[in-house]
Amino acid sequence: MCDIYFDHFLALYWEDYSIEPLLSYTERIYSIIKEELDGLPEEVKYFFPSMMKHNWLYNYKNFNGLERTFDGMSRRTQFSSNMDKAVEVLKEEHYFFEGIFRQFFPLLMEYSSKERNVLEQ
Repeated sequence: MCDIYFDHFLALYWEDYSIEPLLSYTERIYSIIKEELDGLPEEVKYFFPSMMKHNWLYNYKNFNGLERTFDGMSRRTQFSSNMDKAVEVLKEEHYFFEGIFRQFFPLLMEYSSKERNVLEQ
């Protein structure tokens, strides 16, 4: 759930991290995935059409989009996951999770940049 919470904050504050508009970015990413779909796992092939149609990546920024995501995940689990309560928890603890995201994401960007530089050498 924290992964999707972080996706929420990234979508919500996208302009802090990228000059490319989020909607443009998601459309570009869906195009790339669509081109490579044959080589991806069956599970991805199954959910990708819905992901693209409902623009999950873009809609993570709002609670309705998150509710759809968590509801779908909850239906696919074979155990009681309580994912149906994930948005409620996020609403109650929004500032807490936002603070963690704001600390973590710049570190992730720094690490990724260093690793990319190593690979390019």
